[in-house]
Amino acid sequence: MSNPRIQNTLTKRVQETAKDFDCQPSIAFIIFCLQNIYGLDELEAEEAITDGGNDKGIDAIFTQVDDIGNNILYIVQSKYFAQNPNNSLDETAKTLMVETIRNYVLGDAPTNVLNSKLKPRIESARNSFQSGEIEKIKLLFLTSGQRPQTSLYEELDRFSSENDRQVIYEILIEDDIAKLVLPPSTKPVGKVSVRVVKDTGAGAKTFLDLPDINHSKGKVVRVDIFEIAKLVKENPNIFNANVRGYLGENKINEQIRKTLLDKEAIETFIYLNNGITILCDSYQIRVGNEIIELINPSIINGCQTASTIRDVYELGKIEENTGHVLVRIIESSDPTLKESIIKASNTQSTVNTRDLISEDDIQKQLEAQFSSLGYFYQRKRGLYTNDRDVKKEKVIDLEKAAQAYMSLFLEKPTEAKNKKSEIYNPSAYYKTIFHSQISAHSLLISFKLLEWFKQKVKKNRPNYSLDELSLFSTGLLHLLPLFKLWVLIPEGIILEEIATKDGSLEKIKKEFEKHGERVMNLLNAEMAIHRKDSSFNSYQYFFKSSASMDKLRHSSASERLEYKSELNISNYAKYSDLRYTKPESYSLGSRKFKEGGTWSELFVVLVELYSKTFVLAEGNLSFIDSGDRKLLVKEVSESNDEIKLRKKLKNSLWLLTNFDSKRLCHFCFALAKELNLRLVIKIRPTKSRLENKLL
Repeated sequence: MSNPRIQNTLTKRVQETAKDFDCQPSIAFIIFCLQNIYGLDELEAEEAITDGGNDKGIDAIFTQVDDIGNNILYIVQSKYFAQNPNNSLDETAKTLMVETIRNYVLGDAPTNVLNSKLKPRIESARNSFQSGEIEKIKLLFLTSGQRPQTSLYEELDRFSSENDRQVIYEILIEDDIAKLVLPPSTKPVGKVSVRVVKDTGAGAKTFLDLPDINHSKGKVVRVDIFEIAKLVKENPNIFNANVRGYLGENKINEQIRKTLLDKEAIETFIYLNNGITILCDSYQIRVGNEIIELINPSIINGCQTASTIRDVYELGKIEENTGHVLVRIIESSDPTLKESIIKASNTQSTVNTRDLISEDDIQKQLEAQFSSLGYFYQRKRGLYTNDRDVKKEKVIDLEKAAQAYMSLFLEKPTEAKNKKSEIYNPSAYYKTIFHSQISAHSLLISFKLLEWFKQKVKKNRPNYSLDELSLFSTGLLHLLPLFKLWVLIPEGIILEEIATKDGSLEKIKKEFEKHGERVMNLLNAEMAIHRKDSSFNSYQYFFKSSASMDKLRHSSASERLEYKSELNISNYAKYSDLRYTKPESYSLGSRKFKEGGTWSELFVVLVELYSKTFVLAEGNLSFIDSGDRKLLVKEVSESNDEIKLRKKLKNSLWLLTNFDSKRLCHFCFALAKELNLRLVIKIRPTKSRLENKLL
């Protein structure tokens, strides 16, 4: 039966999501689950939706990397029972999903019958699965109803076996979703009784004593699996103190379930499983050493085991006296020790690579740096997710920040999105991102720029076409390097130079507010060109390719840039790097020139103008600081690769111009000052800069 408290809370959250996304509750339910259970952001969750006509029972598709680095394709079917929460999935739902996977993903059925959102995703899934890029397909059933009939599980098990367990499944019902995403009840469990397995015979000992330390004591006992199932089923708050909730079907839990369903293997369960740890306020042994009473118990270790036992029990597949589990019971009145026990207890699930690197010194240093900047660095999964005292906008998630950094600084948005597991791999991207010189500033800039683009897409969602929404959702990470190439560099802002400076974030935000939307429009215009290409399939295909960034670097969109920075005597020195810029136009006093040419050509023009008033001689132009190098010489070696222009003067001098753009810009303003003329130069990026050839 449906739990009214859970149902009301879930309904409220779904309604809030429906309002935010302006969608039907059935779609909002999917988005809510994908965001809160699987960690998709707003745009990713919305983009995953394929529900509609000709969807063949598939409501959403997305790809995610599991704890051990495998690419998993999730194919989702959802049933939201707003009015009838006691309903459950039926055979039709399962059959439709299975047949669709069999025909369109594993098979080669024509995809032209699928809707426009589903078709490219199915084709991409088929190709990725056949190439081995995707290791497994997970059929994900989401329902706000109750647990379905056993026959549905059995049929899905058969389908999985037919495909060598490359196709697996997961069914999340109302109760599962509530435990994973809704705030747990703070109400203590109270008093519960657990029947233990009584050992008999010579020397038998039902209870193994743990040593008394710091007002704490404990027992180790054997408990019937059936007894654990009832305990968890009847006491949903029993996981309140567990630092990590139920992870659903993963590799470990899948094996636990398999053992529980095997009538012979279940007898060996106690040898195959690490057991369960229960922390309680107090315990008391009753009735001939068979019953132990627990006051306010909490399962702090073995959540995955206990939850899987409950799930199999609800299928009617667990009987009494078929198998045992080892249980450690700890009574403590010491709050400090309680906390230490909880933190020290490891779950039986595979430790995520992120969890391992979270303890690196560099991660702890970054956490301290972020703290000094007023932010919370979430180096561990879920560290601040449910902390109501921490504002969401102040949390910087390690993975999201690393993805943004890869996109912005390393210009690898495709890899950042599709190879998230390699972020934590020392042999891949980890050391490239988290090197000794990495600063919280650079991660903060990257993370915030991504968030700003995301917010802009979300704000403009009502005005976007479905095509535009798909573009900006799929290509979101690509916007970061394009912003760098099309805005920051032409502005003379070199990220690597300002990343550790105070005020850098404000500087980037100012540029974003001026040019962020224009970069999005340019990307849209550029993709209009690519869509005309016969090889173009979908945005998913385009942005999935590592060549996408190269195509955009060489884009014709850059030729439509209207942005021109204006340099004058008061601001030109602030530009740290003008290497990849050229004078678009310039003015000298009242004289305006449309074409500035190159920096060297502009320099020549000003020297020639200067020569009409002042005499030029061999040596330096005395008012120009050119260091140890001369500007005017009589002879130049033919082998010299310098750019040189011969002046038609009496003494036939050579003017050497092979200086970098910033120096030449300085020379030009020095000449203008000497001539008492106001020089204004409008600049734009060079084509080579935009093509990124000189990085």
